[in-house]
Amino acid sequence: MIDMPTIVPLTLIALLCGLVGFTLGLLYKRKQSREYEKSAIEYRARLEAEQHASEEKLALLKQNQQQLQQAFKALSAEALNANNRNFLDLAQTRLESFKRKPKGTS
Repeated sequence: MIDMPTIVPLTLIALLCGLVGFTLGLLYKRKQSREYEKSAIEYRARLEAEQHASEEKLALLKQNQQQLQQAFKALSAEALNANNRNFLDLAQTRLESFKRKPKGTS
């Protein structure tokens, strides 16, 4: 059987070991927490950079879309004008040919 004077130092040693273990666990968790926080900051920065790049790409796409719309409008207006000119030229030619023909011939 263990006598009383031996129990007290053993109890103190056990408590001290428990306290050291608890402290080491806290320090490990704190280090782990800092690493997670550092990773979170890095991921947040990377996410913000990606968002910024996406916004720039979207702005560029919108600008290109506007340029294409303007180019299409200009080309369609040009085609319409050319078509109108061709129609009017043809109509003028036909009208002149009718004017030259003597009445009574077909």
